Amino acid sequence: MEAVLEVLEREGIEFPVILLAKQKKLPSYKLAALRERFANARFIDLDWEVDYDNGKSFKNSAIVWNAFKEATTRSTQLTRKLVHVLQEYKPEACLSFWEPSFACMLNILNCPTKLVTICSQGQIYRDPDGRQQSQGLLMRGLHQLC
Repeated sequence: MEAVLEVLEREGIEFPVILLAKQKKLPSYKLAALRERFANARFIDLDWEVDYDNGKSFKNSAIVWNAFKEATTRSTQLTRKLVHVLQEYKPEACLSFWEPSFACMLNILNCPTKLVTICSQGQIYRDPDGRQQSQGLLMRGLHQLC
């Protein structure tokens, strides 16, 4: 993320706000470095993320269960934060290093913001050539949810 932001910054692009999916998962030294590098940016913790591996293993059923829990118990909080940010900053473009569901949220909110996904955990849904979903029934269901 830092490398991409650095290149864009050199080209004169400013970042008034940087949204963090889940700030507590970011090491403190990394957060401090980001805050120092982008001192004029406002950092907002969305505190919402589907945990794909919980630091232990990659298990499809656990991912689907976690996505279901996040969507049903915490999506209202996320939507409120997101709407507030979009109303305050009215961004023309959003650079996403985040969940594939973010594009759906912008569409649902009828937001004119253009989404550019640089990298995404959503890549786990696709096979190496990017055409087929080869992760099985659970992952295909999660892909449809997101």
